[in-house]
Amino acid sequence: MTDQNPEPAAVLAAFVQRHPGGVLATHPAEGDFPEAAWVNLAVTGSGTIVFATDRRARKALNIGSRPEVSLVVVSGQGQEIQMEALARVLGGSEAEHAADALAIAHGESAEDPAYLCVVGLEPRWMRWVDVETSPPVMEENDL
Repeated sequence: MTDQNPEPAAVLAAFVQRHPGGVLATHPAEGDFPEAAWVNLAVTGSGTIVFATDRRARKALNIGSRPEVSLVVVSGQGQEIQMEALARVLGGSEAEHAADALAIAHGESAEDPAYLCVVGLEPRWMRWVDVETSPPVMEENDL
């Protein structure tokens, strides 16, 4: 991972804070193909990776029926994190804290508040890749 912080969950959160967007893949309840979409990400004070979407969007509907997701976040400079996680719709104060973190990272949401859905990710596995080092580094961790 890194010499400064070898704890995988901390590396994951710090990387997402520096690069707060990625491609999320979800599974539809019916159908053979996963669906992928760009999401703006943030990390809450407790370290939860979050994003917001319209609750009518395919990703929100897919998460409602199958919470297993994959996420890829890239630095644009040769590093990336691939992650498998369980996703869940947040409510109450947890959703408020997540919305605050998203507003700090990306500004206020343009989503209609009546349909806003805030989702938290619980990472289960991650792969760190750095092709800028010689030799390139690839490390996997269960979380």
